Amino acid sequence: LPSSSKPVYTVLVVLLLASITFPPGLGQLMASRLTMKEYLTSLFDNRTWGKLVPNASSMADPPGVDPRELWQEWCHPSATIFGTLAFFLLMKFWMLILATTLPLPAGYFMPIFIYGAAIGRLVGETVALLFPRGLWSEGDLRPIIPGGYALAGAAAFSGSVTHSISTALLVCETTGHLGHVLPVVLAVLVANAITQKHQPSFYDGTIIVKKLPYLPPIRSRHMASYQVVVEEFMERRVVALAKGDGFEEVLMALDASANAEYPVVESAGSPTLVGTISRTQLVTFLQSHKHPQAPPGEKLATAGTLGDSCAIEPIMLQLSPWTSLHQAHHLFELLKLQRIFVTRFGELVGAVSRLEVR
Repeated sequence: LPSSSKPVYTVLVVLLLASITFPPGLGQLMASRLTMKEYLTSLFDNRTWGKLVPNASSMADPPGVDPRELWQEWCHPSATIFGTLAFFLLMKFWMLILATTLPLPAGYFMPIFIYGAAIGRLVGETVALLFPRGLWSEGDLRPIIPGGYALAGAAAFSGSVTHSISTALLVCETTGHLGHVLPVVLAVLVANAITQKHQPSFYDGTIIVKKLPYLPPIRSRHMASYQVVVEEFMERRVVALAKGDGFEEVLMALDASANAEYPVVESAGSPTLVGTISRTQLVTFLQSHKHPQAPPGEKLATAGTLGDSCAIEPIMLQLSPWTSLHQAHHLFELLKLQRIFVTRFGELVGAVSRLEVR
C-alpha cells in the first residue's frame, strides 16, 4: 500500500472489526465482553458447559460479566454453546488474518493461543456430549474434562503456528494443570510435525511476504543435502588481499566488489588465509595513503602496506570444500552468518554466502 493509504486502511479495518465484535451486536455470539485473561479462564474451566446450561437460571445477558460464571458469556438464547464456539472460530479465523495485514506492531501470540483453546474447548464439549458418563480406561470410568482439551488445543495450535515446542510447558506452568502434561506435549509434537512439513512458521511467513532475507530450512530427512558438498556451489572468484598490498591493490579490490569484509592471505604466491579485514578499514587506509602517481606535494601521508597499517581479524570459522550442504546450512542458521570462507589445507579456495546456501 502507498504510505498515504495506510492510515485510511488501518482506520477502516479497525472500524470493521470493532463493529463486528460490538457486544450488543454479533459480539454477543462471540463472548466479546470478555478480556484476554477472561477468555482463557472461561475456556480452561474444568466444568462441562453442556451440563451447566440446563441448570442455569436464565440465559438472558446479565448487565455485567460475572467473574465466577464466565462460561455464561458463551451462552445465548438463540444458540447453543456449540453454536457460539463454532461462530467464534469462524469469525475469528478471517478477522485474525485481516488484523495481521495492518501496518502496525502487534502481538499475535495471545489471539492465536485463545483461538487454539476455543478449538480444544469445542472438541472437548463434543466428546463430553457423546460420552456423558466418560470413557473407560484401565477398568475405571474417566470423566471428560473439556478444559484439558482446551489446554491441548491452545498449546498445539500456538505451537504449530510458531513452530515452537515450548508452548506445551508454557501452558502447564501458567495454568498449573500439570496433570495434562503428557497429552499436551503429544499434541504439540504432532501439530509441529504436521505444520513444519507443509508450511513455514507465522514469523517466517511474515519475513517471506515482506521479502526480507530468509534462509529456508533443510529437514534432516532430506538425504540429498548430505550428498551435496560446498565445492559444488561455492563462489570461486573471491577478491582477496595480501598482507603486503598497498594503495593500488586495495583500490582495485574495493572497486571489484562491495563486500563488507575481505579475506587476507599471506602473499600472492602463498594464498594461506590469515584473517579478514573490513571494508571500513580499507577505506580508512586509502584516505591515509595517497596514490603513488600523485604529485609530490599531495603525498601528505606516509607509505605503508596493508599488514603494517590495518588490524587483521583472525578467522574463527572456515569451511572445507568437502563440507556437506546440510552442515553448512546448519552453521548459517545457527550462527546467523552472512559469509564463510572455504579453505583447502589452509589455502583460500572460495567463499559461501547465504545466497549460495539458499
